[in-house]
Amino acid sequence: MKKDFYIEVNSQQKNHDGERICGDVFLNKYIKEEDRVIAVLSDGMGHGVKANILATLTATMALNFTREHKEIDRIAEIIMNTLPVCSERKIAYSTFTILEKGKHSGQVLRTSTFMPEKEDRIIFCSDGVAQSGMGGEVYPFGWERDNVAVYASTLVSGEQSISASTLAGKIVTMAHKNDAYKARDDISCAILYFRDPRKLIICTGPPFDKEKDKELSEKVKNFAGKVILCGGTTADIIARELNRTIVDELIFEDPELPPESFLEGIDLVTEGILTLQKVNEILKTYNNSVRLEKGPADKIVKMLMESDEIHFIIGTRINIAHQDPNLPVELEIRRTVVKRIARLLEEKWLKNVTFEYI
Repeated sequence: MKKDFYIEVNSQQKNHDGERICGDVFLNKYIKEEDRVIAVLSDGMGHGVKANILATLTATMALNFTREHKEIDRIAEIIMNTLPVCSERKIAYSTFTILEKGKHSGQVLRTSTFMPEKEDRIIFCSDGVAQSGMGGEVYPFGWERDNVAVYASTLVSGEQSISASTLAGKIVTMAHKNDAYKARDDISCAILYFRDPRKLIICTGPPFDKEKDKELSEKVKNFAGKVILCGGTTADIIARELNRTIVDELIFEDPELPPESFLEGIDLVTEGILTLQKVNEILKTYNNSVRLEKGPADKIVKMLMESDEIHFIIGTRINIAHQDPNLPVELEIRRTVVKRIARLLEEKWLKNVTFEYI
């Protein structure tokens, strides 16, 4: 897919002090067929389970109606008619913000539309950020929007390529600090970062025709980004064609997987199907709070998270060992595993994933 920049979307949250569940909900969706990115942040009134249920309901409706191209005023009307109203405050039980890159770019209840440029960032937060520190000596009226913007600008000036995840995390941490590390409300910050894409190529499996080995090695050699090779045969082909030597590691960082190898000019070399299967399993439950280990699959996940455009080159030569009926059922052929990984990357992490079969 061709576009001028990649949109990195990420969020960080801190629960109200003493609560196990956040009353703010952030949802996002990339619709590949329409090249649309939709992000929604909803703040349920109060905190805890009740706030989370209402915020989830609001965010889900906002996301789905926006995906269906409903007009923003109609979306607001449906949501407000659906949500209960607080009997004491006479206001709806949750708020919401919708950001969209697509047909109706940037529309929210207080509507604004603009054309982003590279290195622009959109920062949107729940009031747990803006009102943090309220009543204290430093911020008697809360941190407020302008102070948040100045803090974010300072961070970006110090590290121009700071990721959406890191920037959101720092803003949430500072809001938590403003509350003396006892959050008085759910604290959420979500960021859209418009930038040049970070590219990754993953090669797995040998080409169907051995005459294509050289073509594969040239693709790897000339790729403008990071490179992962999954599979011993794949690595042997690249090493042979580029006249380089594979160095095997003898330390098992993950007892379930063969150790990684090293090849000049390649960022990571691992075993094939077993490692990819574990990558898929990690991605099913992975989120910003998960701490990755040092094993080969964990390293692949880390590189996937650090990349935006991920291109898989899948060799179509059948490895007879993987057709053995005595092997575990979950040991699937590489193409099926890769498709499952791609689906998670696209739907959960908004990555741009492409395939090439050779």
